[in-house]
Amino acid sequence: MSQMEKMTGGELVIGPGSMYTTLKILLDAGLISMVDREAKTYLITLAGKIRLLDDYERRKKIVDQSSSIIKGLEV
Repeated sequence: MSQMEKMTGGELVIGPGSMYTTLKILLDAGLISMVDREAKTYLITLAGKIRLLDDYERRKKIVDQSSSIIKGLEV
């Protein structure tokens, strides 16, 4: 089991092809930096943290708005 699977309790499973494609995109965007090439260790950059927090807040608003709609539904 990968570290990502462990962290998410198996909810998020990413294959190697998808993982390395995503890492390249994040590296190219300056959102992460490589710390150790041999160990394939990466670190989130300040720009990455800012983007992550912005995205979190955007998604939280969507969930909050959806929750209020769902509460009004009758089952």
